[in-house]
Amino acid sequence: MNRSRIAASASLAARLSCVFVVVPLCLAACQTPYQPDLGYGGFSEQQVGPRTWEVRFRGNDTTTTSTVYNGLVLRCAQIAAAHGYRYFVLEGNADASEFHPFYTPDKVYVGRHGRVVGYEPGQDLSTVAPGQIYRITLTNTLTKRKPMGDARAILAAHPELAGGQARIDY
Repeated sequence: MNRSRIAASASLAARLSCVFVVVPLCLAACQTPYQPDLGYGGFSEQQVGPRTWEVRFRGNDTTTTSTVYNGLVLRCAQIAAAHGYRYFVLEGNADASEFHPFYTPDKVYVGRHGRVVGYEPGQDLSTVAPGQIYRITLTNTLTKRKPMGDARAILAAHPELAGGQARIDY
């Protein structure tokens, strides 16, 4: 009798631990991973001048704004390091969030003999996929004065970014 209670509580504990491990992993899998944007979210960039780039990071409706910003800054640092620059300047940004409205249709439930047995009205719903665009300038000099124009910060790009580890000095 006592053994069956122990076995039942062990089985319950195993199921609960499975829930606490599997559910967060499934939710994390829904966020946009750090990857090139292939239509499902991620980063993309375009060179618009000799030392100037426009870098984008697009998420989906489960991606947080901080994840978008961190992915964007990491990609900026990787571009600077890949082109042999020690620093980059965040010069300006634009909101690239996407708003996706949709409407669920009305539902009519019909019984066996063609009589209406139920009705459910449609709904207006929407999702928002966060996104940001930054313009950066690559530089090899760090100045203690405030960046020119509407620049937000001068950030350091370190070589260890190739391994996916970001270290950003403000």
